[in-house]
Amino acid sequence: MVESQPSKLLVASSSLVSRSNMYKVYVLKNKSTEKYYIGQTQDLDKRLEWHNSPRARWTKRFQPWEIIYTESFETRSEAIIRERVLKAAKNIKQFLNI
Repeated sequence: MVESQPSKLLVASSSLVSRSNMYKVYVLKNKSTEKYYIGQTQDLDKRLEWHNSPRARWTKRFQPWEIIYTESFETRSEAIIRERVLKAAKNIKQFLNI
């Protein structure tokens, strides 16, 4: 899994927020189908478990999933903005250099 460097905003801001309270933007990959899924969450382990469970709607068709990329943000709004940028990318592998 690749974790990006903190954004300039995170570097410049106070480090009073613990890593567990951070919001994560993540990219999942299914090796056999070469499908990718981009999302955001505050609890990455729980979210990955959800994606690999029968309860997940879209992602259950392409299980198992593995996390290949994450970025951390202090606020959910920052994470949502980044998630939208990644989802708008035409070629996610090329965009992330993975």
